[in-house]
Amino acid sequence: MAASSRISLQSFRQFIERHQIRSLYEHQFSPQDSAEKLVRDALASPLDYPPIDQAILPGERIAIVVHRPLTQVNQVTQILVRELNERFNCEVSVVYPAGTDESNIVSLENSGGVNLVTHDPDETNQLAMIAIDPQGEALYVNRAMFDADVVIPVSCFSLREQQQGLDCVVPKFLGRTNQDQFAELNKAKQRGLIRLVSENLGTFVGIQVVLGPGGEIGNVLAGESTAIREAATKFLTTKWRLPIEERYSVVVASLEGPSFTQTWEQFANALMTAQQCAAPGAALVVYSELTTRPRGEWRAALSSATSDSRKITSREAMRLAEIATDHPIYLISGLNDSDVEALGMGPINELDELERLIARQGEAILVRDADQAVVEFVGEPAT
Repeated sequence: MAASSRISLQSFRQFIERHQIRSLYEHQFSPQDSAEKLVRDALASPLDYPPIDQAILPGERIAIVVHRPLTQVNQVTQILVRELNERFNCEVSVVYPAGTDESNIVSLENSGGVNLVTHDPDETNQLAMIAIDPQGEALYVNRAMFDADVVIPVSCFSLREQQQGLDCVVPKFLGRTNQDQFAELNKAKQRGLIRLVSENLGTFVGIQVVLGPGGEIGNVLAGESTAIREAATKFLTTKWRLPIEERYSVVVASLEGPSFTQTWEQFANALMTAQQCAAPGAALVVYSELTTRPRGEWRAALSSATSDSRKITSREAMRLAEIATDHPIYLISGLNDSDVEALGMGPINELDELERLIARQGEAILVRDADQAVVEFVGEPAT
């Protein structure tokens, strides 16, 4: 299997420029400081929260809660653990969501006093009752978070996720029964449950990682959860909300971060962005450096015409299945052709193939870093 895409990113960009394919990506980012400096600055000046030196006492127990184990989040988590150990000589637990693969768990060599935990909502020994919810049911959270003096959620969300109103802790780090009950609540009751958990966890400072182009860390924000989400949303809206005035017959979406950072979650986000730019039946092309096959549910979604639809349960997978039904999908990647074809997609291994596809289908547009972008159609409605 290839180590990366069979078409280099440089060759891909040269192809786009040579064929004068319009790109929605128009913003340029100013050079940013190192990740270490961004983390230190964020801890020194949290938003709507006292400086971290005033919020944490030496020797306290700290739980860092990783909402989504992206490479960039793990990088910030490493720096955060190092800073906390050096400043406070504290006991740190890093808590990951259920199902996190070992390869996605941060490496913390030479970081003494660190306990790595993967949350298991079905393991009662790993849970502790934190409160009684408004329905009179016992509410359980991960024990490492319950035992901590300070809880620090670390998250990294896109505009798409911000619109869905995700929370870093609830329901991901609750017990299984609480997770199931949360899904049945209306939005107002869900927000109330999120507040209840936050209040009972005690000292609660959040970290938001904000991505720039190519998957680089664009900024790191620390502070009160609402304040940092608002600041992150402002940054993301400026950089990643892209207007479009017409639909295209070919939409090319690129993942431009390093190959080791690319995931099928990003692929799905890129495909959803591409679909927003597409005319009915338009061809969708994703440039990536993916080299591994997706998990079972997404395999079923992409090959939904021949797969068991009962395997498709999450909202994201259902959306993916709808797109795969409505559009032919082509993939540039490091996967074998047979793996791509088994997913119901067409493999593209040479730029000549992409050129012929565009010539056959019609006008094309490119959305760079499509996993982060949110496209808004501002053209005239069809009559």
